[in-house]
Amino acid sequence: MPIPDQAVLDTIGSAMAKVVPEGWGRAVLKVSAVAATMDTQLAIEMLDGSVDGSLSLDVEAQMLCDDLRDAMYNEGSGTWYNAVFVLSPVDGLEAEFDYETPPFDGEASDDLLEDDQRAYPRDAAHLPSWHPSRSGAK
Repeated sequence: MPIPDQAVLDTIGSAMAKVVPEGWGRAVLKVSAVAATMDTQLAIEMLDGSVDGSLSLDVEAQMLCDDLRDAMYNEGSGTWYNAVFVLSPVDGLEAEFDYETPPFDGEASDDLLEDDQRAYPRDAAHLPSWHPSRSGAK
């Protein structure tokens, strides 16, 4: 799978750092995407153990996540459906990309999944068994 552009990752990490409040311990950004639809959820884990899920990234940072998904497309094997970005004061930014788990916790419509297959084509060997386009994959 393609390696993400470090400059884009750094910019996403900076956008996350801009919204963390005093006393934070870790910020976790979960991104789920299919076709032209993307959901981002930001949770701030505070040093006292509480979690603040009320904050969000600005629109520009959300668009960077979309740009990153586009840039990580690899012909034949597609691009990721889900990503997790974890920012901590000690470790900086870490990112994981999931190419196999259904987006939106499996709630994406077949139409959206098929649109995604047209936008980011995967060959049969890289098309997950749950994908509705699988029956037509060759």
